[in-house]
Amino acid sequence: MKAWRYLVAGAVGLMPALAMAAPLNVAVSILPEKWLVEQIGGSDVNVTVLVKPGMEPHDYSPSPRQMAELTSEQLYFAIGVPFEKVWLPRLEEHAPDMQVVELQQGLALRQIEAHVEHDEGEHQHDSEAHDHDHDHDQGHHHEHGGADPHVWLDPHNMVMMAHHVADILAARLPAQSDAIHQREQALVQQLQTLDAHIAQQLKPWAGETFMVYHPAFGYFADRYQLHQLPIELSGSEPGVRSLGQLIDRAKAHDIHTIFVQQQFSQQAADRLAQALNARVIALDPLAEDYPANLKAMADALASGFEKGKH
Repeated sequence: MKAWRYLVAGAVGLMPALAMAAPLNVAVSILPEKWLVEQIGGSDVNVTVLVKPGMEPHDYSPSPRQMAELTSEQLYFAIGVPFEKVWLPRLEEHAPDMQVVELQQGLALRQIEAHVEHDEGEHQHDSEAHDHDHDHDQGHHHEHGGADPHVWLDPHNMVMMAHHVADILAARLPAQSDAIHQREQALVQQLQTLDAHIAQQLKPWAGETFMVYHPAFGYFADRYQLHQLPIELSGSEPGVRSLGQLIDRAKAHDIHTIFVQQQFSQQAADRLAQALNARVIALDPLAEDYPANLKAMADALASGFEKGKH
């Protein structure tokens, strides 16, 4: 009986230490962030991601169940994707004790491209397509000139965000600070090696242009001295005349590969591919395995550029 009392007393005495050792509940917006936070936090974090595979963060809305579950999170890493503008204030209202950290803060943000340069001329000369393209241009002007939210597709930006994540996690988990910073250093080395490998692989194609359905790859393109030519903007496909302009520009750049994302329709890309005798290849800017995904993107681009030279 006395031994049982000692056992119970010992277990009770350990409870505060066990509670302190429990993983920190962290929420993130997209899967590449989940990968980043888990690489640095290891078993010291329990990461929840809002935008699941196949979903699109531009028009995503969390379910009531997700909103309820997020109230138990201790930390939220935002990254500047569009849905956060609407939902983060609501989330902070429902979970006032949750710390929100915006990882895109301090990064050099680029401006997102338009997919055509002469839509105004199209309005003036094509009355039949006027209504459709007018609606499209409303979205065009809303987005064009705004900050490109796809910051994670530049490995240098991921390095900067890794430092930010490590500092926040170390502050929240001081007992694990040394381990967190060790994992941070290993991750930075991995990202720098990845960056150097891709730079070497794409160096022969510096200055080349690739066509993509949605303009998600601007940071990747800028990093490796490439140019993306997007088909759509703000979720709107180009009109008939704009489509013709895209075909002309693709021919001028000798484009034989069109890259699409699973989160968007491929109809316009398929029409362009038929006109250009081009192949369509799927890329996913939101894949969770960040190093493997960037390598796959580099391989696909290099293959597309090579095909254009033959």
